[in-house]
Formats: sequence, C-alpha cells, structure tokens
Amino acid sequence: MSEWLLPGQRSVRATLSAALDAVGFGTPGSSADRELLGIPQADRVCFVLVDGLGFHNLEARSGHARTLRSWSSVEPLTTVAPSTTAAAITAVGTGALPGQTAMTSYALKSPVTGENFSLIKWEGSGLDPLAWQTHPTLFEQLPSEQARQCVLIQPREFVASGLTQCALRGARALPAKTLEDRVEAAAKALRGGGSVAYLYWGELDHAGHGKGWMSDEWVSELEGLDAAMSALARALPKGTLIVLTADHGMVDVTQRYDVAELATLAQQVSLVSGEERAVHL
Repeated sequence: MSEWLLPGQRSVRATLSAALDAVGFGTPGSSADRELLGIPQADRVCFVLVDGLGFHNLEARSGHARTLRSWSSVEPLTTVAPSTTAAAITAVGTGALPGQTAMTSYALKSPVTGENFSLIKWEGSGLDPLAWQTHPTLFEQLPSEQARQCVLIQPREFVASGLTQCALRGARALPAKTLEDRVEAAAKALRGGGSVAYLYWGELDHAGHGKGWMSDEWVSELEGLDAAMSALARALPKGTLIVLTADHGMVDVTQRYDVAELATLAQQVSLVSGEERAVHL
C-alpha cells in the first residue's frame, strides 16, 4: 500500500503539550514537543481544535479561507491511528497515544455489557470514563495554580461528557454554544487574566460526514470558521498566540464493503464494532 501514511513524530499528539509549554506551563516532554513543532513562547495562548479540518482539505479549499491561508505557518501533521475523534482528541488532551489511553476507536465492545458503546457518548456502556481512561490529562499534570488559568470552551452538553472527562479533565469549563460565543468567551477569558483557552469547533466535521468535504455545505462551514478566526485574532489581547489544529482530516468514501455479505467474516464473531473505516471483529 504505497499511499499508506503512518503517524509520525510531528503529530497532533504534541500540539496542546507544545502550546502549554509556550506559556511556561510545562509537562513531561512538553519542551521537546514545542521545539519539534516550532511553536514560539507567548504571554497567552488560544488553542483552537477544529474537528475534521485536514491539511489537504484546507489546501484544496484555501481560496475560501483567506485568514487561515495568511497565517504564518500552515504545515501538515499526522494524526493518530485510528484517525477518529475520540482517539485523537484524547491524544491531544493527554499527550499520549491511543494505546496508552484505551481510546482506540469510535466504538468498542463494553466488557461490562458485551455490547457496543461509543467513546464519545458513553451511553449504555456500564463503564466509568475515569476508570477506563486513567492516563492523566495535560491539565491534570499542571500545578493547581496553572490549571486554574486554563479554560475549556465548548457546548454545555459537552462539559461533563465521557469524552471530555477522558481527554480534557482538569481545566475550568466555560460553556458557549455558537462559534461566535466561543470566540467571545476565549477573548474575555484571556483578557481577564487567563493564560490558556482551549476552543473546540465541530460543525465542519458534521458537514463533512453528512455531505462530504467537497460539498457546498462543507465549504460554507469553512468560510464561517475562517471569518470567526479573523474575529478571534482581532479580539485577543496583544501577546496571545493562536495555535490551530485538527484532530484528523477527511476523505469522501467512494467504495464500500458490507461485512454482512462475506460469510467467512461471521464465523466465531460475537460483535462487529469499531467504525466504518476501521472495523473490529
């Protein structure tokens, strides 16, 4: 498979670690991560994670993203394996790879119920997310006075979700619904004495999964994101570094295989889990 790209050292795993180190909030390995990614020191940092915004996706539609195109450094990183949201966001939030965090897919077989459960929603899993993912997050590794200067900006329903508990516990939650609300919340928090704001946006990923990343809907979401990032740059206090990354990129699936049509795959199989791109038997 000549086109198969393996995860490399320049990985999304290192992004939040490097961003925290930029403001002097070091954790084990963070200085090496910052050097690896070439992130400068700063007074404050606004870390923006855009779900599904791959380097090649952005490159192909850069004409719709004038602000992102103009930023000083747009370089490709590899994501983790498997390249799915729960695995990658937990890698970002912990600085650890999926094999260390047990966040190894979109869905897995619960050892309690024997059924599928989502590592994003955790409904009906019979599991405590904190008992499942025991690796400390980067925010948990900070001294308490530094952790109090970190805010996590996301929708209210995400604040206590299983994925947030696994990936980002330890930062102060600051609920905000729309992208404009989150931009305003990040600027306000950093103008008010905070050092780190983590801002998440997932609508681009939703558009890609629903309509494909080459769709008009995806491009419209990209244009909205770009406008919001321009507003963010204007609103943040002087001396703030913006670090924007994604958890993974996107491909539009053109060929599908149905495992139910392959009788040999059903032999001695108790459950089909994982996700469409990385099925577990």
